[in-house]
Amino acid sequence: MRNTSIERYAESMAGSCHALMPREATITIWRKAAARQLSVVSCPGYPRVFPHWKTSGVNIWKARPRDSFVAGLSMGGFGAFKLALNQPESVAAAGSFSGTVDILGRLAMQRGSREEFRRIFGSPDQVGKSLNDLPWLVSRDREAAWPRLFQCCGTEDPFLEINRNFRNAARDHHVPLTYVEDAGYGHTWDYWDLKIQSFLEWLDGLDLGKPGNPDDLGKPGNLSR
Repeated sequence: MRNTSIERYAESMAGSCHALMPREATITIWRKAAARQLSVVSCPGYPRVFPHWKTSGVNIWKARPRDSFVAGLSMGGFGAFKLALNQPESVAAAGSFSGTVDILGRLAMQRGSREEFRRIFGSPDQVGKSLNDLPWLVSRDREAAWPRLFQCCGTEDPFLEINRNFRNAARDHHVPLTYVEDAGYGHTWDYWDLKIQSFLEWLDGLDLGKPGNPDDLGKPGNLSR
């Protein structure tokens, strides 16, 4: 996708940065769930997290894990965190913007596409303590460091409590998470346009040579509408 906002934002970063926006039709991820709205950002170079992706018939170039980042909105936020938590050696950081980062919580909601979620993920018993159970994933003991995580959600978003559930689990288990809530925003593109800029600025400020702060919950949002 050329001449989009994400391209301009990436070009404004201090270092070289490339953004890859895969089409859902080109890939199959996790029983076709979570591919929607999944974006990958890699600075510098290109992501190695899905080496089977092709562009014009050429395999996507591999980058060092410390130079590879993944982010997404809504279900893409779930996909980004799922990849980062299940393949932590593949990326240095991940971002979720209003992500559905607690599938058990989403299945419990009497709202919208609940039955579609059940068809995709199965019953709550099938989700619990599985690769799709992100709050459970962060509770596992690990010797290696987790990737840095950036999570944000608007206070008017219907999935705010889902986001708080994951935030609490990450904080309880000392996962390096920057968490931000922004007053007055819902599940909308104007919010996500602002937050991809915040995410890129956050990436630009990371010192990947040092371990992440497990209690970094970020600062309150300060966005103008």
